[in-house]
Amino acid sequence: MPPHPHLNDPDAWWDHITTVVAGALTRLGTADAHAAAVATRAAYTNPAAWSLYPQALRVLDQLTAHGWQHVLLSNHVPELPTLLAALGIDNRFQAVINSAASGYEKPHPEAFRLARAAAGPAQRLVMIGDNPQADAAGARRAGIDAIWVRRNQHTDTPGLDAAAGILLALGPISNRRHPALHEVPPLETTAPKTLPIR
Repeated sequence: MPPHPHLNDPDAWWDHITTVVAGALTRLGTADAHAAAVATRAAYTNPAAWSLYPQALRVLDQLTAHGWQHVLLSNHVPELPTLLAALGIDNRFQAVINSAASGYEKPHPEAFRLARAAAGPAQRLVMIGDNPQADAAGARRAGIDAIWVRRNQHTDTPGLDAAAGILLALGPISNRRHPALHEVPPLETTAPKTLPIR
């Protein structure tokens, strides 16, 4: 998506998204597409609809205890800070860089520049994410090491403990000229069910 800093007001951002969603629903033949699109905001920003991976808080706390600091770089809705607070994870991050507020979505270089600036002086930066393009490739193009926590199905649980193990093995100082890419498979893979043809 092209940069959109002019949409950094939550209502302006949602007006734009509502128009896009309504257009898509209209093309799909949805009755009252505009009303359905308007309802997206309340449904998507309902904290009850969100949950953390079971190991998320433990892994963040483990890494913090070993001297790592955390900056969240996310392509998300304007209400992300409220959702993080509702999940009890907001205090684990020294900064949150959200595309809805900044106007720059990963993998845009400016998104990573903002995250780097928020991290402050650091001897090693590592991006951990589940998107091979937006997270891993975007970080490496910005000169940042990446750990891709792969999910083969949307129901897979990412291997956050394995990602933490990589970070702890890497140590705090980077001597690489080229950003590294580490891949972590999911903990659980939900294979698509197939029925035999009879």
